Amino acid sequence: MKKLLRLSFIALMAMVANVAMAQNVLWEEDFGSYVAGDVPAGGAYSYKCTDGKSATKIYEEAIAQGTSPELLIGKKDASTDGGTFQATIDITNVNEEMTLTFKANKNLSVSVEGGTLGEKTNNGNDYSYPITKTADALTITFENTLTQNARFDNVKLFTGQGKKAPGLSWGTSARTVTIDADDNNFPTLTNPFELPITYTSSEESVATIAADGTITLVADGQTIIKAEFAGNDEYEAGAAQYTLTVKPAPTPAIDVTVAEALAIIDGLEDKAQTEQTYNVTCTANIVDFQRNNQGELYGNVNIETGDEQGHPLYIYRCKNIGNVNFTEETISDLKEGDVVIVCGQLKKYIDNDNMVEPRVINCYLVAINPESGISAVTVNANYNAPMYNLAGQKVNANYKGVVIQNGKKFIVK
Repeated sequence: MKKLLRLSFIALMAMVANVAMAQNVLWEEDFGSYVAGDVPAGGAYSYKCTDGKSATKIYEEAIAQGTSPELLIGKKDASTDGGTFQATIDITNVNEEMTLTFKANKNLSVSVEGGTLGEKTNNGNDYSYPITKTADALTITFENTLTQNARFDNVKLFTGQGKKAPGLSWGTSARTVTIDADDNNFPTLTNPFELPITYTSSEESVATIAADGTITLVADGQTIIKAEFAGNDEYEAGAAQYTLTVKPAPTPAIDVTVAEALAIIDGLEDKAQTEQTYNVTCTANIVDFQRNNQGELYGNVNIETGDEQGHPLYIYRCKNIGNVNFTEETISDLKEGDVVIVCGQLKKYIDNDNMVEPRVINCYLVAINPESGISAVTVNANYNAPMYNLAGQKVNANYKGVVIQNGKKFIVK
């Protein structure tokens, strides 16, 4: 009988402990009842928003890695304080320490009235604060003190033992990549607790993602890449996602003269630019290496050229051969009067006086004086520096023909 009573007492104490540890939600908000453009105000929790430099309002996005929609809290600048979001919660019957959790893509400043705010912890976009009660009403203010807009979502105030946030984050809300490019920089998932993740792509006709997170590009378009954790006894369920934009593989640049480039630009709409890249062969009539106030090179050059009739074409912020910055050592490679091949897009630029200025943009030199600047030298195929053909495309050691490596032109035989 004593043994039975002892076991019953232990079971009862365990039940009491479990009840004491259970999570009791005092306030939570995921902004799911709002639509884009709304400004949360009033209601049961006396919501209040201030603008900041940008309007504080609801957006149909998940940049904070919460659930869409979420709240944008406006940035600050030299003359404007940052935006805020504020809520007041009745805690008359609360006698325990509280916990505040939320998601944000920026480090928001949090302050409270009616309580004492403890030390912050965060993993990725997940933030948590302990709060001790000092009054029967708790007012919490989230302020953006940065010069960038912040996104805020999935806020919760509770007592008891809550599950830990999984801390998942891609570190970005969007990324653009190009099919067959060697330099695609896919986001890396932050998973601090090494939780089991399920990956999905919303449009597998655009890109697929394997169980280990490896992405395979299929076609141009957009897809949402999502990482999800189902939840367990210790960690709550969570997900992180970003929008992946896939561009088609670039088509080879088309060789044109200055007159042909000007004709293409003339056929564009005002301010429009080509998707296609062009290799424009021209004479560098004016060469302008611009410098900052400290006399340092910006790393690119403005070149003015023209056709035989004197119509100007401006080559804007052009980089050196290999698409690298000019340096003090390499600016002497380019001189006025040199014949150059420039690879870039064509744009019908309109200035402040509504005048058309035909430009070559996003450009780099392919060759300088190409007829005389090529040496008949065989490149060592084991050298690690990248090689480019005259269209500026990266090639491997099996490529035959004229290549550029370390800013020098060679023939690979």
